[in-house]
Amino acid sequence: MLDIARETAAQKLNFDAPGVGAGVSSTLMHNPLAGMQVTAVNTGVPPSSARWPDGRTSDEIFGNQKAEIWWMCRTALQRTHEHVLMIEGKEGGKEHPLTDLLALPSGDKDSDQLCLEMSLVKWERNERGKIMIEKKEALKRRGINSPDYADALMLTFVEPSYRYGMLDVV
Repeated sequence: MLDIARETAAQKLNFDAPGVGAGVSSTLMHNPLAGMQVTAVNTGVPPSSARWPDGRTSDEIFGNQKAEIWWMCRTALQRTHEHVLMIEGKEGGKEHPLTDLLALPSGDKDSDQLCLEMSLVKWERNERGKIMIEKKEALKRRGINSPDYADALMLTFVEPSYRYGMLDVV
């Protein structure tokens, strides 16, 4: 991860903090990269109080931060689809600001794996009616490995100042 960050001159690095991420946090704190903001993200914490277009807050809609950030990505992909339909003059098309869109790479092993993983993870509502993303244990019971590529993409939707539950290593 650090080698890729160096090669690409990355300025920000978000990583999943719980579990295996605890070792990552220790490594990054002892081997910081100059000029890079490193953020440990705990997706199990409550969602933010950000407002959605329908006026509800994330904490009214989602059961945890993981569900919130997966939904941000889902929304960006949905907007991209609508924008492409608009460009093609097709029904259901809608213009969106380019900064609200997400285009995924394709045609190589890693990007194909990312798209596959994103399509396999399910969502449901918990007992309080809030959206939750399928847990890794449930995926495993369905014979699906951890969606590491998809989780990595989701972490890019977290801004370092986004909310509590994170540690800035800088």
